[in-house]
Amino acid sequence: MLNKLLFLVLTVTPLVGFGQRVNYPPAPSSVYAPYAVNSSSQIKSTLWSDDVSTAGNWSFSNVSLPSNNWTIETTSSIVSTSGLIQTTSSSNGFLLFRADTTQGATSEAYAEYAGIPIDLSAYPNVRIQFEQQFISDSNQRMVEVSADGIMWTPFFITDGNSASGARANDLGSIDVSSVIGNASTAFLRFKFSGTHSGYWAIDDVEIRSIDPVDLRAVSMDWGKTGAWGVRMPYYSFIPSQVNDPIEFCAIVANDGLNDLDTAILSVQIPSASFIAQDTFSIQSGVLDTVCTTSIDFSPQNFGDYLVNQSVSTIGLDGNLQNNQFEDFQFRLESNIWAVYSRDNFFEGVQGGISFDVEPGFEHGVGNVFDVFNYEYGYGLVVQIHPSAPLGSELTASIYRYDTLSNEFVLEMQGYASPIGANNLGQNVIIPFLAGVILEPGSSYLAVASTYSSGASSAIVFATSGISKPNTSFLLDYSAPDLGLQYLTETPMVRLYVNPEGLDEFESRLRMKCYPNPANESTTLSFDLLETSDVLLSLLDLSGKIIETKLLNNQLAGSCKIEWITNNLENGAYFVRLATNHGGGTQKILIQH
Repeated sequence: MLNKLLFLVLTVTPLVGFGQRVNYPPAPSSVYAPYAVNSSSQIKSTLWSDDVSTAGNWSFSNVSLPSNNWTIETTSSIVSTSGLIQTTSSSNGFLLFRADTTQGATSEAYAEYAGIPIDLSAYPNVRIQFEQQFISDSNQRMVEVSADGIMWTPFFITDGNSASGARANDLGSIDVSSVIGNASTAFLRFKFSGTHSGYWAIDDVEIRSIDPVDLRAVSMDWGKTGAWGVRMPYYSFIPSQVNDPIEFCAIVANDGLNDLDTAILSVQIPSASFIAQDTFSIQSGVLDTVCTTSIDFSPQNFGDYLVNQSVSTIGLDGNLQNNQFEDFQFRLESNIWAVYSRDNFFEGVQGGISFDVEPGFEHGVGNVFDVFNYEYGYGLVVQIHPSAPLGSELTASIYRYDTLSNEFVLEMQGYASPIGANNLGQNVIIPFLAGVILEPGSSYLAVASTYSSGASSAIVFATSGISKPNTSFLLDYSAPDLGLQYLTETPMVRLYVNPEGLDEFESRLRMKCYPNPANESTTLSFDLLETSDVLLSLLDLSGKIIETKLLNNQLAGSCKIEWITNNLENGAYFVRLATNHGGGTQKILIQH
């Protein structure tokens, strides 16, 4: 099985098309599988609310073709194009519109509240809030309100020109005072309009009185920004990867009537005696991202760090119940063999990735990791879903993003191993065939792959936490272009590294083979700090030495050695360099 596995993976490199990194399509709903969904309840001060638990409170009208309409659903995974919907009460029912564009459909459909009349006659300043999930595209989503049920005024959620990207568990908030403030009978409805595929899930709709001052904590945006250009949280840090400070940011909304010149973002880490408080200004009705800048934080001690974040105002905030973010924690690893993780393993398994494929096809899932300092990659640590089928083959691969070619290029593959009963719900270590030097200022895609065990649908890899679009991926090796799609739930796929496994001399050798992949020949270049004997060895994936070259008394400085490769079979090989002062390894691909 190993030979077949290696052949399939090596023949699909490099991964192309990452030039438009923000435009990968989301994975289809069939890939997400629920296991444990954690939803935090919210205490709300409302004038009126509806949790979509009573179907008779909603009426649907439809002028769409061929047949798309609003429905009321109760299964959270039905809208899993952006991961499982997690609202306060999704199991009681939520509104869902799904566009059917397979026949060139035109969507224009309404979900209108038809329950007990809404009386706002004593409230001049009101806003509509609702929990939602959708993907921005060329469709229009809007809330329409009316004071008489005849004349409707639209308020856009997406106007058809928004940038593409997943929105998971978002809170919509719209000031509708100009239309239904002080209305004795208020009407509201949701409208989906467009000609493209898409969906919109809505739950827990409410109307709230607008306070003069109301600052709202929306979500956290913390982590580190590296070569991939996206601030990504790492729930398990390697000490060498946090030389630069961790960034603490937050998405904040001003739901009050007044502009705020002095609002405060507070971040506290009690175990490290860390407190950062930064002021910012935000206008009424604005949603903004703010970050701490007054104090930097780089963890000094090994262990877990619990982070508290909140927002506050100078003066009376009319609703203090929405000023606190959920606490989160991360870990600074202490072992020589350490895990570099992007999934929120503190929350445990929250879902899984399901593959609905023909038997024998290979799929993979993985995360992009930024590397800030040299590291030695040993393999991957992968959390197996509790319901994974026994006997499915696992392997590990790591790709490096090449900024010149705008591609992900295979760096190393791991050994194949079957899933046993003792692996279910547990972490599995998949070592690489040889160690990988992870270079600073680079981005790597760590991928765990599996073959179908014969079942038409299998859940193999667990997920935990939410990923930003285009930072976690699903790979379909049976597709010509790998069927690359992004996941908004984070696969529990982590890098396994040994900070002490990196020979300092190896990093200074600056070994490189060009061209790589090679056809007729390749040139190995390296730097010697001192004059030395040099032994070069060419090895195949099994570690067998195919050819050697001995250079006696090679002078210090830059060296170039040509290696004829026209007699080698296609595949991956390693060039090992040994000197009097240390050595290194370089992987090459042969493609005739």
